[in-house]
Amino acid sequence: MQVIDFELQDKAIIRISSDIEIEKLSCCDEVVMTLLKDNKNHLLSANTLHDNMYILKHALKKVLKNQLPLHPSIIQDIGYLYNQELQFKPGLVYEKYGDGDSWVGIKSLLWNDELATWLYNDINGDIIFHITPLYPGNWTDIQFDKKANKKAYAEWIAHYKPFWTIKLSPVTAQAWLDFAEGIFNRLSYTEGYRD
Repeated sequence: MQVIDFELQDKAIIRISSDIEIEKLSCCDEVVMTLLKDNKNHLLSANTLHDNMYILKHALKKVLKNQLPLHPSIIQDIGYLYNQELQFKPGLVYEKYGDGDSWVGIKSLLWNDELATWLYNDINGDIIFHITPLYPGNWTDIQFDKKANKKAYAEWIAHYKPFWTIKLSPVTAQAWLDFAEGIFNRLSYTEGYRD
């Protein structure tokens, strides 16, 4: 197993792991990104290294320029609102995106698997790395029983709290950007992709 670790505060680590040597990965090879915190592994993303680095580098470029603030309508925890959006709850703000509408908070979403991972600028321009829980019924058969899902979701969301939040220094964010761009550019060059 090949790994790359990003060390964070509180002895937490974001780990990218693959069965293939990182240097030999192609654009379409899948990697697993996990948060190692408090002696537990939490899945952040299971996607291609290319896609993960593409998303990360674009978000990092924006937050380093203080260009990724939360929409003014996001006055509650973004993860709480995202769970509401996934349950089609009213009261959220949407904007035109392509051929349809998209909830305004999606701009700050990096990945969503077991947890949702966010990157944004707060009102002071600080870079916030925020991880939030996702209602487990979103991707299970409980959705087909609307009454059971409504009750289960109401109980779950009543106890909602964010999972983990840290402020990234610009130095750390720039180091992450340099790393993400290096991998993305290597994959894009070897596979013939252009950003």
